[in-house]
Amino acid sequence: MSRGTELAKNTTILLIGRISTRAINFFLLPLYTAYLSEVQYGVVDLVSTLIAMLCPIVGLQLENAIFRFMIPERGSHLGLQRIISSALITQLALLVVYALLFMCISPWIHNEYKWFLLSNVIIASCMLFLVQILRGFGRNTDYALASFISSVGVIVLNIWFIVGLGWGAYGMLSAIIGGNLLAILYTIFRIKLWRYISVKDFDKACLKEMLAFSVPLIPNELSWWAIRASDRVIISAFIGLAATGVISVGHKFPEIFMTIYSVFGLAWTESVVMHIKEKDGVQYFSRMTDTMFKIFSSVSLVIIAFIPLIFSLMVNSKFDDSYNLIPLYFIGANVNIVIGLISVIYIAKHETKSIAKTSLFGATISILTCILLVKIIGVYASPVSFIVGFGAMMIYRCIDMRRFARIEWDFRYLWQLFISFFIVCICYYQHKSSFSIVGIVLSLIFLLWHNRRNVSAIYVILKNKLKH
Repeated sequence: MSRGTELAKNTTILLIGRISTRAINFFLLPLYTAYLSEVQYGVVDLVSTLIAMLCPIVGLQLENAIFRFMIPERGSHLGLQRIISSALITQLALLVVYALLFMCISPWIHNEYKWFLLSNVIIASCMLFLVQILRGFGRNTDYALASFISSVGVIVLNIWFIVGLGWGAYGMLSAIIGGNLLAILYTIFRIKLWRYISVKDFDKACLKEMLAFSVPLIPNELSWWAIRASDRVIISAFIGLAATGVISVGHKFPEIFMTIYSVFGLAWTESVVMHIKEKDGVQYFSRMTDTMFKIFSSVSLVIIAFIPLIFSLMVNSKFDDSYNLIPLYFIGANVNIVIGLISVIYIAKHETKSIAKTSLFGATISILTCILLVKIIGVYASPVSFIVGFGAMMIYRCIDMRRFARIEWDFRYLWQLFISFFIVCICYYQHKSSFSIVGIVLSLIFLLWHNRRNVSAIYVILKNKLKH
């Protein structure tokens, strides 16, 4: 199987598992915005943000290490058992320590939702760890199915808890626990996890090597959290939870777009790790990076153009202020994609310290930008800090990664993208169907023209498949 075919296959498998459930969740946005107030939605988003911050600290990013270290050992049961046992025993010990520390400080936390910071962090950490074992085995179909089970569980429980029982924010946070538990149970029994666990196989040397890989990823993950989510904490402190609810809804539209990329990113990371040492590995990396950026950036243009036609159908009127934020979040999402595409070279080269250094730089810029602007431009400080933080990180990494590879960017395309984005945004902010149609037509022409070779290749593949 060629590298391109392998990448496409893995991406498709992962995409089906994630995008189907995220799409269902997205189309339930009218339900969430109708049954939850701005403050309730803001509470859920803020608690989820804090959970996302705590998980990489508590688990020391061991889930990333176990995936990376399992790949070379896929043919050795003893090797896999040594890696899984060492990492899993450590992970469980870390969760026990976190639970004890939380119990000690809980009397000083005066918030009715505080116990979700204990239960959800533990359950989410276990789920993230176990599904990475699936990826380590190369079982991407099972990984996709575990994600699907988790998401469907969350969605079904959300409908029951919010609509049926009227639990509000408690319902949404409880549903997340339920969905993650379903994925944990599926994964344990699917891979027969007990066959790979042995206290006797706990290897300190192996653990030390994994921690040397994973610990530098903690600042990276926290930095990404700072850029993507610290704005919620800052906005809630300076403006209020209702404003946090508004920016959370604004995030939902680019989230679907980023979900598609995140699925590709999983397969992309695995592909680069496996093939970067080949003779033409660097050329393959450079070519695919430029190609995939063209695809994702042009797709984002089409999504922005369509949003004016569906926004009022998807979002309750009390969240209307989120409309103007969406194109700005899409700019940040595109910069984020560039970072994701080029950063896999660091993982392939075990350069996790470089990841941490560049991420901290971007996070610092993002937080300072949000704090400085929140009193001046209000909720707009959120997307602006998002763009500035990711932009700073992107520039830093583009310069730094020249040690390993040089990417040949198509600058003519970048100028055309900028002009097209400007025109589509003009149409977007007119709030008129006629302008929206113009934006849609322009964005579709842009997408098809700049990706005509890829479209032609897909057409030929589908045509041949139909013949057979």
